[in-house]
Amino acid sequence: DGKITELGSCECITKVRNTGKAVIHKDNKAAIIDLNSGKIMSTWYEDIKYLDDFVAIGSERSVENVYTYFLITPTGKVIAKYDLIEGIGGNGEKYDFLCGLCLAKSNGKYGYIDNKGKVVIPFQYDDASNFTQEGYARVIKNEKVGLIDVQGNFKVSIDMDKGHPFLFEYSIFPLGNNRYVVNRHSGNYIIDGDNNILYKDIKYAKRINADLLYIVDEENC
Repeated sequence: DGKITELGSCECITKVRNTGKAVIHKDNKAAIIDLNSGKIMSTWYEDIKYLDDFVAIGSERSVENVYTYFLITPTGKVIAKYDLIEGIGGNGEKYDFLCGLCLAKSNGKYGYIDNKGKVVIPFQYDDASNFTQEGYARVIKNEKVGLIDVQGNFKVSIDMDKGHPFLFEYSIFPLGNNRYVVNRHSGNYIIDGDNNILYKDIKYAKRINADLLYIVDEENC
């Protein structure tokens, strides 16, 4: 039983690259299916987001409307469970571990796990984002917002503005040569790794290439 031919019509089938598996959606539920045998390999979840060749994220919601997230293999085995697991979105239902890490949440704090479900950077942040291709993630800890590297070391951090305790109200991007662009509601400026302000009251800043080069107002260029 459980073969795809016996499931009737399905809302969506997303092939999982080179695994011979797929994510199947039916009746507002999702599961992993073996494309060769048609066998359902996993529990039916409320949703499944495919991460890479090895794991996927399954989510389930309780009657109290609280979500639990599961890291599952293509064979349906659960290898980790957290309050949140969030990959970087790609094509369709595909998600990725950038820099080998994925954002997760446990007991109200954010940290980072690998594709085995192992905690690499401990759950210690009040808010956090996934890593970028450049190897940085934005985090909030102890009323400071900053950038960390894949070892969890702060590269730069700034005090948060009172009354604005949300990560994505702050944009901090590396410029190279120990310089960082900071965009916040109180103004835009460029700092070095020691928080010295190099340029302030920037009127215009734009990301123009993969090296995170910015154009600022003409007076400071």
